[in-house]
Amino acid sequence: MARPQRLHRHLLASLWCALLLCAMPVMAFAQAPVPTLDSPVVDPTGVLSASTTDRLQQQSRALFERSGGAQLQVLVVGSTGEESIESYAQRVYDQWQLGRKGVDDGVLLLLAVQDRHVRIQPGYGLEGAIPDAYAKRIIEETILPRFRDGDIDQGVIDGSAQLVQLIDGEPLPPPPSNNPLDVAWGNFDTVVSSTALLAFFVGLWRSPRMMDPLPLRRPGGPRKKRRKAVVPPVDAQAGEGGKVRRWWRAPLEWLGVIIAGIVLTAVIQPRAVIGMGMLLTLVVPIAWGCGRCWRRSRSTRRTLCAMLAISAVLALTLQLTRDVFPGLIIHVAAYVALAVLAFLVTLPCIVARDCWQRSRVDFAVRLLVYLIVAGLAALWIADNARDSDAGTVLWSVAGFAAYVGWILLMAQSGGGGGGGSAGGSSRSSSSSSSSSSSSWSGGGGRSGGGGASGSW
Repeated sequence: MARPQRLHRHLLASLWCALLLCAMPVMAFAQAPVPTLDSPVVDPTGVLSASTTDRLQQQSRALFERSGGAQLQVLVVGSTGEESIESYAQRVYDQWQLGRKGVDDGVLLLLAVQDRHVRIQPGYGLEGAIPDAYAKRIIEETILPRFRDGDIDQGVIDGSAQLVQLIDGEPLPPPPSNNPLDVAWGNFDTVVSSTALLAFFVGLWRSPRMMDPLPLRRPGGPRKKRRKAVVPPVDAQAGEGGKVRRWWRAPLEWLGVIIAGIVLTAVIQPRAVIGMGMLLTLVVPIAWGCGRCWRRSRSTRRTLCAMLAISAVLALTLQLTRDVFPGLIIHVAAYVALAVLAFLVTLPCIVARDCWQRSRVDFAVRLLVYLIVAGLAALWIADNARDSDAGTVLWSVAGFAAYVGWILLMAQSGGGGGGGSAGGSSRSSSSSSSSSSSSWSGGGGRSGGGGASGSW
């Protein structure tokens, strides 16, 4: 029995070996074939137009003659199969042996149309002229934007032109500006602004109307004094018209607006649904609260109108100067910057006004002291700050100290007023005590009917 089992094992082992030997050619044939190198532009797919192919060939031949052998090769294939584009590009480069021997000054621009992949692979001799960072910049900033627009020909033309510039020793153009003013309006801003506007109108629709009546004017007479409307007592849980307010209505309205914004995001930018949902949970309640306070709060109306005016001026300015419409980030940054600037400008004026109202003499003395100290400090800095960098630092510190010093000097209150009032109160208390000790009777005074009355 042992011999047939041993024979059976040998047969199985032989069968497995035969299968592996048969599979090796299959695995080899699974790799995408490398086309024959017969032109500076190899395009067996026919994706590139004839004019583009002629232009790229002339560009590569001119570079070859001008540099003495540097070789720019363009290859367009349908797919690299199961092989990565990096591995396929290396295999193509090894088989074609681009560039001069010992110099290795060749570069391959590979495009896999069906895989939607592109690669730039330079030889050893061009790794200094075309480093990985530059190759990535060419792909990200020049080639891929054209490909995403469906213009493959122009993407290959622009990318190969920049490779030629690097081989010739010319630098790449500067990267796109990171200036925040270049941030234009996009899908993200559209979703946020639309959802915030919807939340504002929902809050405005749910807001109660103002209770105070408008002032009356007699025909040809003076304006009558506004009187407060007599409002009947309403239960704390009741709203306008005596209806009971449900605590869950506001969160339910927020949730409805947020869901509408998420649906809009799913239509315009599906990948940003989760992040947009988290952002809208913060934006929607704020916009809803502004709409609810619009009718009852004059400060809310003024603030929103000021923000609208700032946005209009900013958008008009950037449209005329840079031909872009700023995104929401720029609008919010402008609001914050102007609010901080207004606070910094208003605070010294407020403390100076309060000091002036307390005592004009005190204000004049403090202003004189401030001017003397500031003038002496400015003269000292002008004499000792010879270096430009040191002078800039000193002047910056001096400006900050002058700002803080003005606020502290003007905000400090004197102690004379309190003593005077205390003395007055003590005198009045002594006079009242003395009068209380005597008999209560009138002293013979008269009145002409003047005074004031009020009602509530």
